[in-house]
Amino acid sequence: MKKLITSLFLLLAFSAGAQTISIFGDSQTEATYTASANRWRTILAGSLTQTITSYAHGGDQVGDQLPFFIARTSPGASDTSIIWLGTNHQKLGVDATKQATFKSALRSVILQRALASKTSAASFSGESGTWAGTGLWPSFGRASTGVGSIKTFTVTGTAIYLEMLLVKPIAAPDNGGTYQIKIDGGPAQSFDSTADIATLNGYPYGVRSHRWSGLSSGSHTIEVKMTGASNLYVQWAGGNAQTVFPKVYVANIPRMSSSTAPGMGYAAWGGSTANVQSYNADISATVAELQADGLNVSLVDLYSVINDTTDLHTADGLHISDAGHQKVAAAFLAAMTSSAPPPPPPAVTYAPLYKGSDGLYYTDAMGAKVPVSVP
Repeated sequence: MKKLITSLFLLLAFSAGAQTISIFGDSQTEATYTASANRWRTILAGSLTQTITSYAHGGDQVGDQLPFFIARTSPGASDTSIIWLGTNHQKLGVDATKQATFKSALRSVILQRALASKTSAASFSGESGTWAGTGLWPSFGRASTGVGSIKTFTVTGTAIYLEMLLVKPIAAPDNGGTYQIKIDGGPAQSFDSTADIATLNGYPYGVRSHRWSGLSSGSHTIEVKMTGASNLYVQWAGGNAQTVFPKVYVANIPRMSSSTAPGMGYAAWGGSTANVQSYNADISATVAELQADGLNVSLVDLYSVINDTTDLHTADGLHISDAGHQKVAAAFLAAMTSSAPPPPPPAVTYAPLYKGSDGLYYTDAMGAKVPVSVP
């Protein structure tokens, strides 16, 4: 009974006031093959009595969803985001480069929704050399073609972040550029903004997030310097010292069917359970590191929720069935209405005891000797 009352209280608390819930993802998220009334987001919206807006699109990877994140990069305290991406990444295989690119991009879009306050590179202060609007989002990012150009941010927190755009390798001079980063004037770290970011839907740009943690509290400087041709795109910088913490729920990847029938599961759509597990490990690690930074980010484990033999559409063995949508809605509802874990109990320090001449044991409390019973 106590648990039921607590759950109802949390549900009412979530529903109180204007909430904005946004969904980002692919066709799994969008719910292909499922009637609108049976989709997980419709069920979830009804349970929360909130409107949910979906920006998910079939075939999308993190890079393909980037324009939707950029257009909504200043969330408020009442904003809640659901990010469910990765199915189309695991289709392309597993290797260190692909997974590092995925993890960095995923962290970047989570941060775009988890950080209410960020410093846009569109600010003209803190730059030297040749800079202009990116042409993609001129009110947000800045671009340079000048070797030696420098952009400097001042951000606050024990963890700080920087977002850069990546460019798909094409003919010069349209490739990305090499650059260096210095934190608080320290040693330079070198990077290249040209990367293999090809997506199934062909979006030509990707995104990379840099993260530095374990810093002292207070302000820190991030200096970005272009060191080589051709183009450098800087988006924003921020820190974990925030005044509000928008909620972000990140789902991992359910399995596909292992059936070898024509048009079914991995055999038709690519990837494997091993690939899914590898990418899910990256998703879990990304959520964990941002939780460690103090951000309001939670993992929703759909891999464990969806049964690949009973909860997938028999048409393709990929997309989730109506029964599966009920489970997905329940998993998100549980995550969004669960109580936070209680804080750890305060540390207890025991004062030393000593035996008095009268045979009693004493300890010193606020400067006074107090007798203590000893069993």
